[in-house]
Amino acid sequence: TADFNPANANLTYGDNATKVNNTIGSFTLTYPAGKPTSNIKTIQLGNSGDEAHFTVDTSGNLKVKGADLDAGTYSVSVSGTDGNGMTFSKTATITVNKKDQNNYQITNQANYPLQVNQEINITTAGNDSGENETYTITNGNSVAQIVGNKFKLLSAGTFTLQATVAGNTNYNSKTVTKQITVSQLPTQNPPVSITSKDS
Repeated sequence: TADFNPANANLTYGDNATKVNNTIGSFTLTYPAGKPTSNIKTIQLGNSGDEAHFTVDTSGNLKVKGADLDAGTYSVSVSGTDGNGMTFSKTATITVNKKDQNNYQITNQANYPLQVNQEINITTAGNDSGENETYTITNGNSVAQIVGNKFKLLSAGTFTLQATVAGNTNYNSKTVTKQITVSQLPTQNPPVSITSKDS
């Protein structure tokens, strides 16, 4: 019989094994005890699944063909003969999971001086999916409000800014938060003019 190793091909988008020309796993032959053993002599891909994404060499190594694999589930069948003329067939299932956007973060500073109605650009990093981002204030709506891709300062206090980047075929969506403090500027006393009289 034929086996595929690893038996559970569970990968994540962007893993080395999902990249073009890299090896995902290999087909090998196993024999019942006492039976003559041999090696793969011929092996070929089937045509009833997702074989167009792969190649298989005479050693049984399954490689990615054409382009890196997107997230999804792939079914790959092979058949062939061994050196004793025995036939074999095997179907392997390969799962490529979506990748988390764990580097996504809000990069605005954590403290701002209060300037009422000042609008500040929301800045982020780690948007690996390249998809749209949305923003909201989840706590402290009296301190700031969202205006497009900015937040507007309303009063002194603390608010929580939430940012979400959308997912797509290969990436999961990601939501992050950051607490931002808005501080009242100290009151500036007017300058005091001191005059002296000649005595």
